[in-house]
Amino acid sequence: MAPITTIMAGSMKNAGNDSQTLLRRSLPNNYNLFLMLPVFGGAGLIAGLMLPDMQKKFIDAMLKDSSSVWWLLLAVLLLTGAAAAGRWGLNWWGGRCSEQVYNRMKLLFAQKLLELPSEFFLRHPSGYLTARLELDTANSNYFYSYEYFYPYLGTLSMLGAWIMLCLQSWYAGILTAAALGVQLLLLRRLMPRNYALHQESGELSAGNYGTLHQYFSNIERVKTQAGEEKAIEQIGKSYEKSLSLALKMLKLQLNSGILLRIAPNFIKLILLLAGVWEYRQGNWSAGEIWAVVMYANLVFSPAAGVFNNLLERAGALAALQRVEQLYRLIPEAHLQDGIELEQGITRIEFSGVSFGYDENELVIKDCSFELKSGELLAVIGRSGSGKSTLIGLLLQLYVPRWGKIFYNDCGAEKYNLRNLRRHIGYVSQSPQFFSGSLLENLGERISPEQATAVLRQVGGEELIERLTEPLGEQGRYFSAGERLRIAVARELLRNCEVLIFDEPTANLDEFHADILMRQLKDLSNERIIFIITHDMKITAYADKILNLGTE
Repeated sequence: MAPITTIMAGSMKNAGNDSQTLLRRSLPNNYNLFLMLPVFGGAGLIAGLMLPDMQKKFIDAMLKDSSSVWWLLLAVLLLTGAAAAGRWGLNWWGGRCSEQVYNRMKLLFAQKLLELPSEFFLRHPSGYLTARLELDTANSNYFYSYEYFYPYLGTLSMLGAWIMLCLQSWYAGILTAAALGVQLLLLRRLMPRNYALHQESGELSAGNYGTLHQYFSNIERVKTQAGEEKAIEQIGKSYEKSLSLALKMLKLQLNSGILLRIAPNFIKLILLLAGVWEYRQGNWSAGEIWAVVMYANLVFSPAAGVFNNLLERAGALAALQRVEQLYRLIPEAHLQDGIELEQGITRIEFSGVSFGYDENELVIKDCSFELKSGELLAVIGRSGSGKSTLIGLLLQLYVPRWGKIFYNDCGAEKYNLRNLRRHIGYVSQSPQFFSGSLLENLGERISPEQATAVLRQVGGEELIERLTEPLGEQGRYFSAGERLRIAVARELLRNCEVLIFDEPTANLDEFHADILMRQLKDLSNERIIFIITHDMKITAYADKILNLGTE
């Protein structure tokens, strides 16, 4: 199996595709939402372009005391309302599209992460990956909101206003075009820098989330080792880097805003002075001055929006490409296809299995054994001998470098992974629980009667009255022994033919350890059971013993 660095760097699926694969899959099926965007955008655009010319006619009619002034005022008000309604509709329908795509994008991203090989998660903490999911999908919202279409709509608005301006004054059109050229040159210099800063910011923010999650999820260890000061020092260093980067981004934002406004403001001042001069020469009316200034604003205002939008696009592209980098990683094989077990697992065989996380150093070497229903295997060995790795191989979290694993009479690589894992129960040294009550943690659609029966089976009679009590984060409201019994009961309710227990007696005294092992021995009558242990006394209950290394 390739190391995670190879998976991240060199084993991307469809790596040549564009960076919007996930985005396209996230688009809603209801295309009426997207059709409303050009409707409202177009209505607002047309009304906005007609408005300055109508205002010019209204001003000239008012100065000449024309009888049509009231009709022109009504037209101005209607166009103003139509432009406002277009903007409102664009924001409303754009917001609806954005929220739908955002939620679907997060769901697909989470699904993809869950399909990745388990060794990926060994190298990337859960807090870091959670931050990648939340922050990067949120920061890439440019591509699934109406802002994505704004450059096209803004360019149309800008072009229309520029044509109308040229009809009013040809040299006003030339001056505004020159100013736009200057802005474009500045934009080409600013966009790569903005992209690089957002790439760095995304990674740093995810790392900060990972650091916080690490300390908060291990708060008992932090406190028992009086490690609060060290934790604060580490968190403080992370935030100092974030502050430094945030200041760079703020400086770039402020500088770009100033630089992109200099040329338009200078040109508008020249046009205003030129308009006053033309008015004094008798060449322009007051309404024409108003129209030139307004059309210049209608050129520069959407231009500023388009340029700022493109800067935002650079930052959003950095986030989207970070999302796609994870989304294109190769998932586990046979998650969707492969053979499905119909009768359950009745036999497991390891034939010359060798595995190592590094291809130059094997953790398990030439491991062979056979186990059938009704047998209990005790797996012993010193620390680092590969006992936990064996669990990963049994659950197909890892693939052997050499040798084969058989379930019944078929190689493990031929099975549908999800189906295979449904037949294997696993109780770890530190069982994982979700937020909710004891009953909810036993499984979906488990009745109180079923829960009562299985808790009695594992010697958890005292837990029956606590079915509706919350477990707390990772079951902290219950003792270690109680958590173990709940975990065992949960796996029994899954009705798995194979059960794996990792150090089941580690937190129990000798009396309760003996009771638990007798119960597990009884469970092995119709199941295959693996006991991973350091405790040599447990071997007395085993039908077979696998020694991975001398204790």
